[in-house]
Amino acid sequence: PEISAEVVQDLEFGTFVNNSGKQLIELGSPSMGIFEIRGLNRQPVIITLNAPGQLTYTDPSVDESIPFSLQAAYSNNERNDPTNATPIDGNSAWFLISRQSGENGSILRQASAFVYIYGSITIGDVREGNYTGDLVLNVEYQ
Repeated sequence: PEISAEVVQDLEFGTFVNNSGKQLIELGSPSMGIFEIRGLNRQPVIITLNAPGQLTYTDPSVDESIPFSLQAAYSNNERNDPTNATPIDGNSAWFLISRQSGENGSILRQASAFVYIYGSITIGDVREGNYTGDLVLNVEYQ
């Protein structure tokens, strides 16, 4: 069986001033990151999130960084709805991609699950500019 994962929305902390302290993006915020995983209905998946512990300055010759902490949750019932998402403890989770019966009662073949990324950064005395980081979502399926 085939499975796919794509970024629906990037996690975006936005623009902040120097020494502004802790900035938070909560679950359900318009700035949170969203992945969609598509596979067969009732397909078991294991997801693992790998993220650096800091955002780094875009110029590699400049040694500046901003620490951050990420959290994740998933919704495996076809709906992109973070209000009923299940929090992920640590950096991995196992679940079934699920979908309800179709209009005529038959089970639909394709289904989606959504993974939500949110968290906080702490802005200290750092150089003005752009800071980035890469979050990798690994999806294993059976």
